[in-house]
Amino acid sequence: MTRLLCLLCLALLTTSAPAQRSPTPAAASPVVSVSCCGGQSVGTAVIVHVLETLPGDQGQRAIALTACHVVDVFADATVDGYTGPPVDSFELHFTDGREAKGCTVLLRDPDSDLATLLVWTPPGVQPLKIAAEATAGERVTIDTRRDRHRDHGLATVKATTCLGAELVIDAKGRAGNSGGAVLNEAGELAGVVFEVGDWTDEAPWGWPVKAVGPFHCQQLLSSSILAVVDAGR
Repeated sequence: MTRLLCLLCLALLTTSAPAQRSPTPAAASPVVSVSCCGGQSVGTAVIVHVLETLPGDQGQRAIALTACHVVDVFADATVDGYTGPPVDSFELHFTDGREAKGCTVLLRDPDSDLATLLVWTPPGVQPLKIAAEATAGERVTIDTRRDRHRDHGLATVKATTCLGAELVIDAKGRAGNSGGAVLNEAGELAGVVFEVGDWTDEAPWGWPVKAVGPFHCQQLLSSSILAVVDAGR
């Protein structure tokens, strides 16, 4: 009887003990720094759609939104010390330290200052859902991630004015924030930053921040998905 009780206790201890799991690495953010030619950040982008999950741990093919002037910054060949032919391939730098090279421009919309990139992401990166609309006065958060492998955190603001398809946000930004995400309280993409107020190298923080609203973001994303399908990419 004593031996039976010991075996029962051992069985209970064995089945009730929690399984030991190796720690899961922190997922990379869908908001990334964009650079070119191995240089410093020229802007920001946000992953908005996953096209394909690759086998194993190879990651995902996806679409990112950014500001058009971020990808056109090298069109006339002399920026930040780079001198060469126009560039159509960019690098993304994720918050977990990984990089994606050879990201190419899908579509440009200079009128709204938006562009899409065909990119690779690490496994598990969740795309940001584009909001149905942006409302004047709603509370929004601007992702101010700027430099390579450096996270400057989030700037939360209370006052937003919605002027048609453009958001004017009562907050400070700086060069490199272009293409970054404006999030509403539901964590959805309410806009993409395209302009920061007057700034200089001596006073790099400008006010206010302007962003393209969700309507144009969704339009360009839909057109980009069709472009990928039509091209068989």
